[in-house]
Amino acid sequence: MAKNFPELSRRRLYTSLFALTIVWSLAVWAGVRGVDFGYHWDEQYWIMDNVRYSLETGIFLPGKYNYPSMCYNLSVLSLIPRAVQELFSSGDLPAKILEYVGRPECKIAVRTNFILITYLSVFWIFVLVRKLVNHNGTALLAAALLGLSWEISYHARWIAPDAVMMQFGIFTMMCVVLAYRDGPGFPRLEMAAAGAGLAAGTKYPAFLLMVPVMVLLFQRGGLSGAMIGQAARLAGIFLLVFLATTPGMVLEPDKFGKFTFYEIYHYARLGHAGHTVAPGLEHLGRIMLYYLFAAFSGYPAVSFVLCALGLAGVIRLLRTDRTAAMLLLSFPAAYILLFAAQRVMIVRNLLVVFPFLCVLSAIGFQEVWERAGTKFTRAAVCLLMAGMLSLNAYRLIHAAESIAGRTQSRPVHDLARYLEKNSHSQVWISPKARAALSEENRMPPNAVDALSRGAEYAVFDSGELDYSACRSCNYPFYAAAWFGPFDVNYNYYPDWEGASRFVIMPTSHLENLDVFKKPADASLVDAKK
Repeated sequence: MAKNFPELSRRRLYTSLFALTIVWSLAVWAGVRGVDFGYHWDEQYWIMDNVRYSLETGIFLPGKYNYPSMCYNLSVLSLIPRAVQELFSSGDLPAKILEYVGRPECKIAVRTNFILITYLSVFWIFVLVRKLVNHNGTALLAAALLGLSWEISYHARWIAPDAVMMQFGIFTMMCVVLAYRDGPGFPRLEMAAAGAGLAAGTKYPAFLLMVPVMVLLFQRGGLSGAMIGQAARLAGIFLLVFLATTPGMVLEPDKFGKFTFYEIYHYARLGHAGHTVAPGLEHLGRIMLYYLFAAFSGYPAVSFVLCALGLAGVIRLLRTDRTAAMLLLSFPAAYILLFAAQRVMIVRNLLVVFPFLCVLSAIGFQEVWERAGTKFTRAAVCLLMAGMLSLNAYRLIHAAESIAGRTQSRPVHDLARYLEKNSHSQVWISPKARAALSEENRMPPNAVDALSRGAEYAVFDSGELDYSACRSCNYPFYAAAWFGPFDVNYNYYPDWEGASRFVIMPTSHLENLDVFKKPADASLVDAKK
């Protein structure tokens, strides 16, 4: 498949591995640098409170099963280093660990472990692509696309299942590709089934990772009795690993059923405030917009180019290796269709598909490079890709520093500069934003005192939003800009309850946010008109 590429020497392999280590190190550094981002809604109630309950009662089951138990398990295991440390000091060990769980440094330690686990995916994707296309450069590119994604970076910091599920997902696909390329022998399909079990033990919809496992199995041997028996054995491995991660399915079946059936109802019928979307084509379209304009980069144009390369990757695989195409596309297709049928769109659910898109994008770049022809054209293509990856690395570093240095930053200055450069548009400025700008004597002349008086944009502090009334989001161009910590993509999480930031939003979008809390200041009332 890579016959037009010159084979890299062993020395070049070592160079690629060195570059891979740099990508991984930068990704982990950025994650850890911004790990103290503040509040996240899932972490305390769904994870850390369960850990505290287990320490108090000695019952090491989470008791809540909206998610499977992998995040709970990892959080408990994260206490081991602290427990070992406390063994060498005097006092009541259980009481000390219980007290530690309530401190901020415990949550920081657990988040750090989640970051480290998430970025194992950088190594899995490198092995996968190298085995698939036999080219180190393409494998390194896929790893860089994944490791330098801002979307992955901020999600990786959360004590939440999605980024960890993504890591297990690409591990499973790596095992499938190894089984496909190397054939029978070492039990790689069994490893893939176990990986799918770990992924499903992190978040239930990952059971669909068994689709490529079964596709490869039956592609090899057809629907013979032996293959059906092998399929049953792989399904058994999947189920046993899932139960090992989430024993509450057997030990607490009533609780397990209650929570899981609620989540099915929640996603299929109930909806989720501003993350509610019409199932079917509308939801599918919103998913595609996310992958096109946000997933690959914090810069929409860069994300579009990198995602579009994935189409070239699909075409290349369909032309040269249809089995590989079927294996790589079966899970993303099944997973996206499952979620497109739901009424809830929270983009963290979509992360598990992203490494598959990185693989396709890297293969697509290989196709473009081969077709470029001349050395000059190929050099230009490589420079363009290097430029896009550099922008992604810059966003990663900038976002991490905006979190770590938020107490020293002055976002009001950035806001004022932006308003001065865009003085041709009339803006409505909320009371908090107005007070901040007035304090710096930077109130722009193009400000109007009511939204109904021709304002094209609204400027407000995100803390002025009524999150419970947020009716619609999930659009890559929802906000024109925001100033403050880049701890989250505000376009997809306008209900984020972390640190405040100044937001500039087209007034046409306010009708979809029903945004402002009812303040004592009457100047905000006009925002509802």
